[in-house]
Amino acid sequence: MRTAAHALAFAFAATPALAQISPSTIAAEVLSFLSNDCASAVTTLVTNSSFSQCLQLPALEPAFNTSTSVIPDVDAYLTAVCASSSPCSNETLTEAASVLLGNCSADFARFGISNATVDVVFELYPLAREIACLKTETPLNATTANVTFPTTNATASSLNTTNGTFCLSALATELSTYLGANLTDAYILTAALGGNATTVRLLEAIPPTALCSDCVVAALDLVEQYFPAVGNLSLSVNGTNYTLNSLIDTGCAAYNLSISANGTLPATIDEVAVNSTYPFNVTYDNTTYVPTSTAPVPLINGTAVESITSAVGSAVASATGALSSATAIESASSEIFSIAASATSAAVSAASDVAAVKRRWIGQRN
Repeated sequence: MRTAAHALAFAFAATPALAQISPSTIAAEVLSFLSNDCASAVTTLVTNSSFSQCLQLPALEPAFNTSTSVIPDVDAYLTAVCASSSPCSNETLTEAASVLLGNCSADFARFGISNATVDVVFELYPLAREIACLKTETPLNATTANVTFPTTNATASSLNTTNGTFCLSALATELSTYLGANLTDAYILTAALGGNATTVRLLEAIPPTALCSDCVVAALDLVEQYFPAVGNLSLSVNGTNYTLNSLIDTGCAAYNLSISANGTLPATIDEVAVNSTYPFNVTYDNTTYVPTSTAPVPLINGTAVESITSAVGSAVASATGALSSATAIESASSEIFSIAASATSAAVSAASDVAAVKRRWIGQRN
């Protein structure tokens, strides 16, 4: 079955002026694949609804209307999202999911997306916001020491550096450095649609040690509280068996980084989400923040975890390399970067049957 992402890639690959592709062009093309009812529902949700307001989507508009790097605009958006005292409530998320499922179920089915998958996407909002609001005190990985930044790229002066730099901004800036280009709308879209072979080669050349980042480790710490099985994913690299956590722990030991899997973040990480709805304990700056509710947290069963991690597991497991731990993570992460590079030519459908998740959001965490 051809997915919308594949169809988009095919359609734009045949466009002579690929560099002229804009976010508005992509949005119009995406909507054209949907039924009228679904397109109307999606448009309303993202432009004029309580859902768009709690996601602070109006604050993201500048990122889609700039000819320069999107990083400062995305950074400003993260500031708005994380500083908001009114994150998306359970009622708002449930209503948004109902609107989509009520108007787009046939469209989702056509693209191989189950209703349960849509539910899960909305259920993961607290996790997504928590990760988006991570900040690092060491915004550049040491592996960029000998790489020259593009002169017009986002600099520290254009980013929110209160209590650190947003991890997403730091990682995007580092990626921009490796690519030797500003992450403009045109650059990102052209690369994503397979119109820039140089980008593919540069992605493949990113040092595997780039994964040894406090931001990456912190994000995994949070993800593994939702999905404990992720850290225990069994991997075989050149005949040597690892779990995902042991692979990262041994390979990143030189950077004094390891996975806690219990919400204890690296010492250089801060969490700045106001009124967090994240349902697990999080420890940073020697303080543990506890949810105000002790009700059961959302859980996804083993089958769902397998479906989420199977693609990554297959990729890492197929990596080859020497038996030493340092080379093992280099081999595995090289495979990941290689897959990321090849993915720029077309999006990959990841729809799968996922168990419904019990809806339950916690109260305010100060």
